Amino acid sequence: MSNYLPTDYQSFIALSRYAKYYDGEGRENWGATVGRYILNLVDNKADTATTDEIHNAILNLEVMP
Repeated sequence: MSNYLPTDYQSFIALSRYAKYYDGEGRENWGATVGRYILNLVDNKADTATTDEIHNAILNLEVMP
């Protein structure tokens, strides 16, 4: 499980398009972006085991939402 993306291009796209900006703190990292997605869209629709599996798959770039 990594909070970083493998290429600079992927990092740029994730930061410029999907990462939320927090005043005084800057932008969130890849792990925080995935966590926010899971919390808002998946967590209330699936059981814990499935949610963890989806979270890990997105974080490791096995699937993309």
